[in-house]
Amino acid sequence: MDHVRTLGGSTPRSGRHDRINDDRYFHVMNQGWYALTREGIRGPFIDKQDAEKFVAEHVTGARRDTSRDTEHTRE
Repeated sequence: MDHVRTLGGSTPRSGRHDRINDDRYFHVMNQGWYALTREGIRGPFIDKQDAEKFVAEHVTGARRDTSRDTEHTRE
């Protein structure tokens, strides 16, 4: 029997357009919103919507990184 692992109890991912990762975004008080990408942590952004917009454009390759502090790396 085949088992499909789901993210967060939702339906199985059906492709690039259905990928949602709520853990991708986080807020640091008095700094702003950050987004986790394969390349590292990006931000800070003024609000979560700006971080989400950046990630959406980053994934499609439509945008260069223009966050205020562009090179955070995960340690």
